[in-house]
Amino acid sequence: MKDIVYFYPKRHEEHFEEGHPERSERVEAIRHSLEEVSWSTESDLLKPISVPTDTLTKVHDLEYLEVLKKDSSMGIRLDVDTYTTDDIWKLAL
Repeated sequence: MKDIVYFYPKRHEEHFEEGHPERSERVEAIRHSLEEVSWSTESDLLKPISVPTDTLTKVHDLEYLEVLKKDSSMGIRLDVDTYTTDDIWKLAL
């Protein structure tokens, strides 16, 4: 099986919240397991690219993106399970 391709954003470990199930250790464990069974190598990783606003607005309203950017800069929770940090906006782009 060699059809596994995934994004692995550097600095993902900076986006964490104590006790939240989505944390960098899970990403690292998955990456390590894929490499252990030779299903993935460093060359399989897709490097994230920056996405311009005009591309994002093809799938999201500009107003929504502006709210996300503002809320992220203030570290506001979007809902009970979704938190933001100051760096997440830059990391997501």
